[in-house]
Amino acid sequence: MSSSQARTNANAATGGGIGIRHAICFFAFLGNMYTIPVCSAKSLRRTASTTRHTSSCQGTPAIESVDVVVIGAGMSGLKAAQTIEEADADVSYVLLEGRDDVGGRMRKHTLPNGFVVEQGPNWINGGTGNPIYEMAKDLNLDIYDESADYNPWKVYSGATGEAYDNDLVASRLNDFYDAIECVSKQAADVWCRRMLKEGDSDVRVILDDCGWSPTNGLDDEIEWAWVDWEYTMPANQVSIYAYPESSAFAPGSFLVKDQRGYQYLAETMANSLRQDPIVSTEVTLIEWDNEESDLPPARVHTMNLQDGSCTIYEASAVIPTVSIGVLQNREDMFNPPLKDFSEKNVFKMGSFQKVFYTFEEAFWKNGSGTDEDFVINIAMEDRQDKGRCSFFLSLDKGDVPADEISQTTSPTEPAVSTPTQPAQPAQSLVLELPNEDGKKAPGIMFTIDATSDIVIETLYVQTLAGQTDPAVAVEVYTKEGTYDGFESDPSSWNKVYEGFVMGLGENAMVKLEGDQFDPISIKAGTKQSIYVSVKAVAKKCANCLLGNKQQETVGRSSGTFTVSGGVGMMGLFEPSGKARAFTGAIVYTVTGTDDRKLESDKTFTPSTTTTLPGSHTLFCTLVTEQVERVGGQISDEKAMEFLEPLKKIYGADRVVPTNIYAVSPWM
Repeated sequence: MSSSQARTNANAATGGGIGIRHAICFFAFLGNMYTIPVCSAKSLRRTASTTRHTSSCQGTPAIESVDVVVIGAGMSGLKAAQTIEEADADVSYVLLEGRDDVGGRMRKHTLPNGFVVEQGPNWINGGTGNPIYEMAKDLNLDIYDESADYNPWKVYSGATGEAYDNDLVASRLNDFYDAIECVSKQAADVWCRRMLKEGDSDVRVILDDCGWSPTNGLDDEIEWAWVDWEYTMPANQVSIYAYPESSAFAPGSFLVKDQRGYQYLAETMANSLRQDPIVSTEVTLIEWDNEESDLPPARVHTMNLQDGSCTIYEASAVIPTVSIGVLQNREDMFNPPLKDFSEKNVFKMGSFQKVFYTFEEAFWKNGSGTDEDFVINIAMEDRQDKGRCSFFLSLDKGDVPADEISQTTSPTEPAVSTPTQPAQPAQSLVLELPNEDGKKAPGIMFTIDATSDIVIETLYVQTLAGQTDPAVAVEVYTKEGTYDGFESDPSSWNKVYEGFVMGLGENAMVKLEGDQFDPISIKAGTKQSIYVSVKAVAKKCANCLLGNKQQETVGRSSGTFTVSGGVGMMGLFEPSGKARAFTGAIVYTVTGTDDRKLESDKTFTPSTTTTLPGSHTLFCTLVTEQVERVGGQISDEKAMEFLEPLKKIYGADRVVPTNIYAVSPWM
């Protein structure tokens, strides 16, 4: 199936310099993945009173001044905030989000069997060069390139359950591809005529002109999969300007099935910012173009959805990153109104609605355990059935072999994994420092007393964060000598590591990747201090480090060095005054002439886990026309009706779901 800009997807903003101007800027989608800021010039006058936007506030609104207000903490809003931080550290901003978390349309849901599914976006369209794809690879997101699984294409009859003849399906697919090529050629001409202000045609008209006019269930299903499902609209509502399809990225259509959720990308991005997004905050009014008044250029009125308190942010620039659907439904949010917005933005936002089914048996798999039908296409010969699911996808597809997975440790039996690196003269050793009492802290400082020359290659840390939590931002610093008296003096420390790790729960260790960790050399007879810090989230230090309160229980000698002391830290270089001994593991080599047998140390042993399989889960997606026919939330009874064709294909006794989860319709 081709990649298109219409498939629900996350979008990332391109970087660039920040120039503060008295304007309102939108992060507009370009092509399939990138966004750029588009600013509207000052031209209108304020026209309405703001009384209605403050009448429901609890108390008098607070007033805060910033340079920039970014609205929406989806990928575009997060990228806008990141771009501001990278471009100019002196520019102040706030990032506002109406929901209680980040990610925009990225939303995950955990089924009763513990399997995490996506309510919103499920794909990454385009490979190398696509910033979302690159970020997913960096974070080891569990994705699967499904492109090859659409060929050869198999279609079943919804009436009989029998598969259409493969040669017939291939022939009609080729006819459709020819028609789409014809559409693309005509679309290129239309783009040129657009400059002459000529009108455009819908894709249905052009397909008919190109010789493709469906008259049966098979042709309907082919067109539905390549037009309706791609663009969420039938061909007669898709503009010719959607073609020709093109992409600046390497090919690939990647299904996201990571158990941290697609939202993990946004959560990781948010954790990398210097300041946290302000969530559960609704923007009620944006006053702008205040050049001729005594007010600041822009005033953004907000309400906290938890306590009803209100804040007015006075700023020089505003960057709304909300969707066109939100803008179309909230034109009253702008004062003065945006000039000609309704006339120029006539796009209709399509709808997706997913239904997830879990079964005792993955009946669509063959005897070897692989997908016989990764995509189950059902041709609805009776057009009255067009409101039903006709396109099912398997979430059991694409399990990663154990030797290709990022090495992790068992959640019940802490262990460490061998790094993949060339053999060295010095043997890598590890000293484990077990957790005894589960005390937590955003940071821990400790001291190493060396009796031999050693090099610390990396560390393993223990955090409270689990596998479905956001990535944990970790920094490691070091200094010669003890940390006493230097707890609040960052100028005395050198940073040796900065990166993200995925938590595995409080009973497991997680490795700081060695290629990002600058080795720490310690001479025999000297002391070296190390400071490990995480950016703690607001919710009860939910991703904090674990450390022992009783230091003597973990002060440990390996025969070459001793780990001693330890103090907890609140923020970065902000000591708490509480004793916290580091727990985790220290990876090191002995570089001196000391050849004593290190009885208390042990070498690395590989330890890997397999990814969670799809738990026998299928899902289908309804698009706009089908969503409208269903008319709202799908009941279990209605969802069971969608399975009738599958019962004819695989047998009614096998198609018995143990759980049904229907996502509420949203745009």
